[in-house]
Amino acid sequence: YEGREVQLLRAASVTDAISDCYVMVGPETSVADAESLHLNDPATDMVVVNADGRLVGTLTLFELVTAKRNGLDNSAVADIVNKPLSVITVDMNMYEVMLKLHDLVGNSAPVVADLKTLRFLGVVTENVVIKAHDMAMAEARFEDLGAR
Repeated sequence: YEGREVQLLRAASVTDAISDCYVMVGPETSVADAESLHLNDPATDMVVVNADGRLVGTLTLFELVTAKRNGLDNSAVADIVNKPLSVITVDMNMYEVMLKLHDLVGNSAPVVADLKTLRFLGVVTENVVIKAHDMAMAEARFEDLGAR
């Protein structure tokens, strides 16, 4: 049995949840420059995207500060970038996104067109996923109360 809230989440597209509020740099950006940019907007993980628009990886502010402390100020972020553990594809529904982000460590996950090209489209933040779940729960409860 699948609950009504799951049905509602399956009907919701990730495209409605994609945010363009993120910090993005190219792989050649220095650690010091990336840290400065990230300090101005620490709300999401930093996204590293190459000139072709392909996702290279993500970086947290903690990782940038640690790299800088280790003397990597002038190194390119490509040398320390992480391959994202959770990549969302544009064809996923919000239930799939919620399951994918279940073990997310961070504030956001990158959204790509597909796993082959990794063309970067934006990010999905954990608060948007939580809000979508809350709205689905509220709508399911409302429908249940209306049916009584």
